[in-house]
Amino acid sequence: MKVFVLGPLEAELKAEAEQFGPDSYRIKSLRAEPGGEALILAYYLKGFGCHVHLSGSVGRDHWGRMITQRARKVADSAHIRTLSISTSFRLKLADLGPQVVELIYEGAGSKLTLSKEELLKLKPDWIHLTSKAVAGRNGRKNLRAAELASEELGSILSVDFATLGKRARLGSSSAIAFCEEGSCEGSSLSSRIAVIAAGERGCYSVVDGEVVQHEGLGRGWGEGSREAFIASFICAYYRTKSVEASCRAANYAAYYKSLRRGLTARIPFKEIMKRAEKAAEEER
Repeated sequence: MKVFVLGPLEAELKAEAEQFGPDSYRIKSLRAEPGGEALILAYYLKGFGCHVHLSGSVGRDHWGRMITQRARKVADSAHIRTLSISTSFRLKLADLGPQVVELIYEGAGSKLTLSKEELLKLKPDWIHLTSKAVAGRNGRKNLRAAELASEELGSILSVDFATLGKRARLGSSSAIAFCEEGSCEGSSLSSRIAVIAAGERGCYSVVDGEVVQHEGLGRGWGEGSREAFIASFICAYYRTKSVEASCRAANYAAYYKSLRRGLTARIPFKEIMKRAEKAAEEER
């Protein structure tokens, strides 16, 4: 299966810091690695055996070069636009007791663009737009381009609404919508199929208005768990066409990822897909 992914590419910065004033922090060490929804998702899709085309944008700086190099290693093909603004980054300050401070600079990652012609040329079997791909200034245009291309190609379209709620608009009821519990409002539930992530409690599926809970494995999600969850659902659904089996696979992927540190980690990709296929057979 060939999957097209449009989304932000970011530098993930983790700093050990100490507070020495009401609003002042001293950084003791800083570590940077390539990240962003699209790049992490591409890693897990590739692990499940998909052919991945990654599209995103970075700035003309060191982080942009670092991310571009990583993207071309992770994905089978990549279209990385280099813009005149700085690369997006996410800075997490740790060692502040129970408090975790996170600073986000949207930068080049907020300038995502997509055309129908680009998709028609690539001919993907599945088109996935991350939440930032439909939230920015070009969000509606990106979504419309994906809808038109998916209809013409007969491809499956999925959109991650994350916490966008009513701010997003999905015109194609045949698309699959991903969102999070407590933020699924309006358009994200107008899709024929919606998958609602609920962390350690698993997820809910909404198919033609019918809501079903799929129990999780009782472990909270960590960084990268959401991307592993979505990647697993995409690959399982393409193989089985079963929402039930795909939700089970997605819960397993998020669970296994929560056991491992880092944005990306090796999880039992083949075992997860075998479980999905077995569940689909039992369902029939």
